[in-house]
Amino acid sequence: MSPPELKLDKIKKMPIAMFVGADDGLATAMDTEWEAGQIGERLVHYEIIKDFDHEAFLLGRDMSYIDRALDLVKEYNPLTSEPLT
Repeated sequence: MSPPELKLDKIKKMPIAMFVGADDGLATAMDTEWEAGQIGERLVHYEIIKDFDHEAFLLGRDMSYIDRALDLVKEYNPLTSEPLT
């Protein structure tokens, strides 16, 4: 009936970006600000997107944020020419 609690303090090295819908009734601004505080220094990006609700990320009608998300992936997980082992 309710989602499991995530132990955010257990995430030690993973950079985390948050894209938040300004009109999200499931993850309100107060909730996401609290979560951002729990993530602390691992939070590398926090962005509130105007006119987005929870479903906007799922439906993909407006993908205007995706370039910023991909830039963050490239910045924090750059590809190298070295083979993965």
